[in-house]
Amino acid sequence: MKEDFEVIIIGGSYAGLSAAMSLGRALRNVLVIDSAEPCNRQTPYSHNLITHDGQTPASIANEARQ
Repeated sequence: MKEDFEVIIIGGSYAGLSAAMSLGRALRNVLVIDSAEPCNRQTPYSHNLITHDGQTPASIANEARQ
């Protein structure tokens, strides 16, 4: 595992993974630290997220990881 990172992102939810993907495309060395227990895990459905309105947070995260 590489030990020198240019960016460390705390939280691998929507914003964290989006930032990591953008930085990776910019050839930056990125580390994402995530507990694997999203703070919205009790939320039955997510709203106001374009193209994903009404989906469960878990299904959105699974699609993002694919």
